[in-house]
Amino acid sequence: MSEACERRLRVLVWYWGRRGAGNAYTCNVVRALRQRDDLEVFLSVSQQSEGIEAFRALGVPTHWVDTYSGKLSAALSLLRLPLVAHRLYRFLVRERIDCVLCTMTHLWTLPMLPALRRSGAAFVLVVHDASAHPGENYGVRTLLLRREIAGADALVALSAHVKDQLVSRLGFPAERVALARLGNTVLSEEVTPPRRYPAARPFRLLFFGRLLPYKGLDLLVEAFRRLRKRHPDLELRIVGSGKALPAEARRCDGIRVEERWVAEGEIPSLLRDADLVVLPYVEASQSGVVEAAFAAALPSVVTPVGGLAEQIENGVTGLVAAAVDATALSDAIERLITDPELYEACSAGAYRAAISQTDPKATILSELMKKAVASKR
Repeated sequence: MSEACERRLRVLVWYWGRRGAGNAYTCNVVRALRQRDDLEVFLSVSQQSEGIEAFRALGVPTHWVDTYSGKLSAALSLLRLPLVAHRLYRFLVRERIDCVLCTMTHLWTLPMLPALRRSGAAFVLVVHDASAHPGENYGVRTLLLRREIAGADALVALSAHVKDQLVSRLGFPAERVALARLGNTVLSEEVTPPRRYPAARPFRLLFFGRLLPYKGLDLLVEAFRRLRKRHPDLELRIVGSGKALPAEARRCDGIRVEERWVAEGEIPSLLRDADLVVLPYVEASQSGVVEAAFAAALPSVVTPVGGLAEQIENGVTGLVAAAVDATALSDAIERLITDPELYEACSAGAYRAAISQTDPKATILSELMKKAVASKR
């Protein structure tokens, strides 16, 4: 019997990103894995991460890495990559790490893989997007991701849609891909009780996140324009950074636009002030926005694309539009803004989704990592 089987599996959770939902997802993964008696969990994160305090609060042995804080420092930091890789290798060997679980790919992931291989640790990669979304061009980043996937001992997909892409489109062996849905990975540790229908004030719609072509903002603006004719007090708040905001959004009465980066700490207040989250995407892998809405007891309206429809239980935690067009989107939104009973039922459903899950990701990840380690011995 191998040493790894006689003792707890020693796992390094690896995330070197600086901003965005990867911080919250990584913290959630660490918390979930720490609850298992068969694992000993370590962490490697960037000193420049905006979630650094949350990482410190986890209380696990941590390998801190000086990455970069902008484009110039990123370019200059390339000279340090051999040293960064050497220090990572020494940490892996010193702590006798059996498996490295990368929760989100990074520009430095691929240059670190030789150090992982030399250490003997298995490499498991969480794949959030198997391919570029429409309107995005990752260029070199896409090529790097393909090589990272090829170098992995096992993969984790967050939706069945992404798992299918990894197997059918990229040819990764199906038996080495696990499906561990976002599940209880919320962007807030607090869960809001079920909401009452907002009868005494205008109903508030919210879109937040990166303003990119695949997010379908043109569909949302057109759906809102139609709804506004029948519901003149309806409000829409669009918050995020990017270059895909339709010009009509600035001219349409009732739409409030805030073009800026949304920090993690601001997300709870954004959700608290909204009544309904809308995801009008024309393509999707899955979305952390839906999970954040669950934590705020907010129903969501989503389009039937990618993994979005997997996240919403139609009529229970929100509504899935019948098609990817402005008419279907406005119809789904209107059902919730005109039916207080349905709205409150979906709010209660979102609340239950946030608190009642026996989160299976720890078991799924543990079993996958054990298989990956066993395959290398």
